[in-house]
Amino acid sequence: MKDRFTSFVQLLPESLKRARASLKHTQDTLEILKRNRVVDAGAQGIVCFLEGVTEFLRDRNLKKLLRFKRPAVEEHIEVLDLDEYNYTYCTETILEGAGLEKERIRKAISGLGDSLVIAGFDKKMRIHIHTNSPAKFFHCLKDLGVLKYQKADNMAWQSRAAFHRKWDIALVTDSDCDLPEEIMENFQIYFLPISIFFGENHYLDKITITPNNFYEMLNESELYPTTSQPNVKDFQNLYAFLCSHYNSIISIHLSKELSGTWKSSQVAAQQVSREYGKKISAINSRQLSGSLGLIVYRAALAVEAGYSHQRLFEEIDGWIKQSEILVSVKNFDSMVRGGRVSPMKGRIANWLNLKPIISLDGNGKSVLLEKAFSQKGNVQKVLRRINKAVSKKKVWKYSVLHAHDPAAAKLYAKQLEIQLGKPADFIIDISPVVGLSAGLGALAVSIMYE
Repeated sequence: MKDRFTSFVQLLPESLKRARASLKHTQDTLEILKRNRVVDAGAQGIVCFLEGVTEFLRDRNLKKLLRFKRPAVEEHIEVLDLDEYNYTYCTETILEGAGLEKERIRKAISGLGDSLVIAGFDKKMRIHIHTNSPAKFFHCLKDLGVLKYQKADNMAWQSRAAFHRKWDIALVTDSDCDLPEEIMENFQIYFLPISIFFGENHYLDKITITPNNFYEMLNESELYPTTSQPNVKDFQNLYAFLCSHYNSIISIHLSKELSGTWKSSQVAAQQVSREYGKKISAINSRQLSGSLGLIVYRAALAVEAGYSHQRLFEEIDGWIKQSEILVSVKNFDSMVRGGRVSPMKGRIANWLNLKPIISLDGNGKSVLLEKAFSQKGNVQKVLRRINKAVSKKKVWKYSVLHAHDPAAAKLYAKQLEIQLGKPADFIIDISPVVGLSAGLGALAVSIMYE
């Protein structure tokens, strides 16, 4: 085509013609588009963009361009049956490296999904796939190049928000919140992931990296991973989408003393609330991990019970004050590698076999509560603290958390069950971003009192 035209102005109308033909063809690419006689929305957007550029180049009249309008497209909405779809995540990455080969990439991710598109050249590839295992997808690619960008949109969540939402209030949190996946799905709780970087490789906590992958890479990597909070734009995009389907939003995040996530959420909430005229409350939980999870869980039960936005907002502060987490750290290795403890102090602490118990104060700052000289001693100290607390107040729910040590967590849970007279509501492997701070083998108990 380039030999037929001498300028971009001549080329563009022909490109628009081809784009329109391609747009029409998208109606035959997916069964759901064909059944509803509609075209792909993204492709339609590209055509609209090309039409605007073509119109401007034709007359060079910006004022006329502002008056240019396409005929309205009739909106067609169908309630989607999620069982029709084999894959949950619309996943993309940009892979950079030397000598990238499409067939090698295709072979590495074979069988992980459908709608595979690989585009680019030997130094940079953009890869798109629909999959149920985004973490496995990225793990298969990590040795082929540098993962510079990741996206994994949960299409099932998007569909539920649009067509199957249960309540008028949307609940949002971040990936530091440790709750079982089935609770998150049942109560339609949305979350934004905190980013984890192994060198230049970028991962999305709980979505594109699992605890199995994380601790394997942590053991192999010479570089200690770093984290990055979701930015304001990430929250703006999520809140704008949810405002299209919910009456209001309550977003609960890990302590602002530990991360800037809450601040990003708050700024975005204010901006999107003004734009859409809907109430969005961003709340600093002053907690993390399992205790944040219990606060979000109780909020979800309150939404299910029919609480108004204002009542729920007011109740959450009381639930925060009744929550605590007690983390028993196995050793100081993660604290040393993460720069929170000097190598000398870390060596001395490990030599003395010190096991710290970490918690959060009323402002959400991490504090050293106690220390012992064995994991067993730590557990006994934690049990004594809990026993003292339950002599004055009743436990609402509690959870046991572990950094990739399920056997130790089960033993811990048995001791807690004897102490409290009821089993833990759930036992869960903490998210990789929490494990990064606590270290492999850490144990924790989170409690919310009545």
